[in-house]
Amino acid sequence: MVSRIALLIGSVAAAAVIAVALAAAGFAPGTTVQPTDAPVAAAAWDLVAPSDQATPQPTPQATTQVDTVYVQPAPTPKVIRIVKKAKPAATPPPIIVRKVVKAAAGGGENDGENDGEND
Repeated sequence: MVSRIALLIGSVAAAAVIAVALAAAGFAPGTTVQPTDAPVAAAAWDLVAPSDQATPQPTPQATTQVDTVYVQPAPTPKVIRIVKKAKPAATPPPIIVRKVVKAAAGGGENDGENDGEND
């Protein structure tokens, strides 16, 4: 509801600003243009009497001058080829796998506890 009221107030204010601007420019409603009594200036050809006019001179024809312009063609671009050569990979050292087997401790039911003793 508040936004509708704000929109209404804004539109009324915009209409008032436009009305004031048009009134200042002379476009207010109800204003009429007052005719002036000053005569309208005659065109320049109306001021010369027909007898005073000389015969029209033919206008000179415009001549077209053709200039030949030679443009040096653009040089062909140089071709640059980039070849990436990697160094040969060094052979990695051989991988040595050693399997270490630990000896089992004990070997009985109790996995080495109390070795040598009887229960």
